[in-house]
Amino acid sequence: MKNKKVLFFPLLLILIGGCIKVTTHTITKTEDPADQKQAANVAESFYTALINKNYDQTYTLFGIPFYKVGSKEALHKDYEKVAAEFGPVKKVALISSHTKTIKGNKNSGNYVLIYAVRRSISDTYETFTMDLEGNTVKIINYDVKFIR
Repeated sequence: MKNKKVLFFPLLLILIGGCIKVTTHTITKTEDPADQKQAANVAESFYTALINKNYDQTYTLFGIPFYKVGSKEALHKDYEKVAAEFGPVKKVALISSHTKTIKGNKNSGNYVLIYAVRRSISDTYETFTMDLEGNTVKIINYDVKFIR
């Protein structure tokens, strides 16, 4: 009886071991300039196009999750509404950024950048939430808040 238990336990370990897949992920919250640079470049491209009213150039900066709930037409209307209400962008300054990257079998990155934006009528805080899609950082949320 004891011999059967001794044989059963190693056999059980082999069977269970064959069903388990071990993956390794390293999660880092980082202020690494290399990680933040790509997201900052997206925001810079966004503001350059916005200042020049080249709205079509901004559409490619937005990712799939954004377009699941919004459209290019709605985004265009929002640009014009914000410009009418607060004025066109005069100057932008990054005031805060947070980056979380996951490196492993499936890399991912999440970026949050907050800008103080000087506009001709009233200043705003503008927050970008971005994710890594493949090897490209894409905007998944863009939020404009009025500064009182």
